[in-house]
Amino acid sequence: MVADAIGRISRRADGKYFLYLPKHLVEDSGFPFKLESSVRVRVSLDLRAVKLLVTPLKRNQEARKKAQTWFQKCRRRTLDTGK
Repeated sequence: MVADAIGRISRRADGKYFLYLPKHLVEDSGFPFKLESSVRVRVSLDLRAVKLLVTPLKRNQEARKKAQTWFQKCRRRTLDTGK
């Protein structure tokens, strides 16, 4: 089991950041995510422990986020048009 590997964080040309995880770490049987193509995750900082935490979003969390985004867009459109 691979519990430690060296990855990389870099800034892309469009200003977004990319976190690279080595293939052998991700494909290890102990890796906590099941990846088919991509998985939405929540990334947070633990300032006390000085750690970056990455946790998978459950499907209902993704659906809730999409609904909130849709509602916000509709609300903005209504406020902009006055209808």
